[in-house]
Amino acid sequence: MPSFIIDLYSVSTFVQWLPMIYVSAFIMLETRNAIIASVLFYLSLVCSTILYEMLQYVPDSVLNKLYPAIKNVCFTQPIYILMVSGIAALKEQIIEVNTEAKDMTIAATTDYLTGISNRRFASQSLDNFLNLAKIDNSHLTIFVVDIDYFKKINDSYGHDIGDRVLVNIANFLRHNLRDSDLLGRWGGEEFIVILQKTDLQTACNLAERLYKQNSQLIHEQVGQVTFSIGIATSKADDTTDSLFKRADAALYKAKQTGRNHFEVDEQLE
Repeated sequence: MPSFIIDLYSVSTFVQWLPMIYVSAFIMLETRNAIIASVLFYLSLVCSTILYEMLQYVPDSVLNKLYPAIKNVCFTQPIYILMVSGIAALKEQIIEVNTEAKDMTIAATTDYLTGISNRRFASQSLDNFLNLAKIDNSHLTIFVVDIDYFKKINDSYGHDIGDRVLVNIANFLRHNLRDSDLLGRWGGEEFIVILQKTDLQTACNLAERLYKQNSQLIHEQVGQVTFSIGIATSKADDTTDSLFKRADAALYKAKQTGRNHFEVDEQLE
């Protein structure tokens, strides 16, 4: 044993703090490296004990009295290492399971191409937000956004370029909406924007700002790409289906009257 451990009290104090070395190793290092460091420390402890005994740095009389404690140290330290490594392994498994669960949740709610909300999540969110709007007696407004002449883009430049345009438009909308707004891909080249606690006038102002910003956006190979928007604000008796149908009807009107602008649900004009 080291020269400063010469009685049972010193041994017990020394042993009491030994596990903290292993715990610290597993906190600061990766599990594999922590196991290696712990085993090396344990072996150095055993070797130093044997070396001190062989060189008779500790009198035989003292060594005989301390031998049971030394024996316990040699047997208990591997148990400490196994326990701490087991806890570390369990922690890694929990983290891995949580990460997988999070990845599955993201995959189930996110559109694989654009990275925004998919139709399922957007539909569920619209239902929840509409119910909250009725409870709070607040406005809920939605945009149905459709890229103009998207089929012509695919036919002229190929689907890879078309997909790139979809991603660019999704990113553009995401970066120009508010944090409280929800953007989702409804299908194909169509998007939905859910605007919580937003009246019709505020929504129209936002749509105008989107058009102004989009006029400065140039897509590689394609050039400028426009979109049309249909706008509808919730009423007291609305369902998600009726609200969406009114916004979709407004979008159809925008398509029929020249594209690259927004139209408002006729029932609210």
